[in-house]
Amino acid sequence: MNRQRKIIWGFIYLMIGSLFIFAAAYEAQDTVWNAATIFFAAFAAFDVRMGFHHLIKGAMQK
Repeated sequence: MNRQRKIIWGFIYLMIGSLFIFAAAYEAQDTVWNAATIFFAAFAAFDVRMGFHHLIKGAMQK
């Protein structure tokens, strides 16, 4: 995967992660830790991690 493609995928993962963070915050109503909130938070953590991974690898690639 070339540098530009890694950076683009990094931003895509970060955008999707931010959407899942928003969904988790929106879903937390009565209690913070219901099943939907845990699912959205876990998926957001994965997406944010992958986003930073692709951004760092793309920036370091020549």
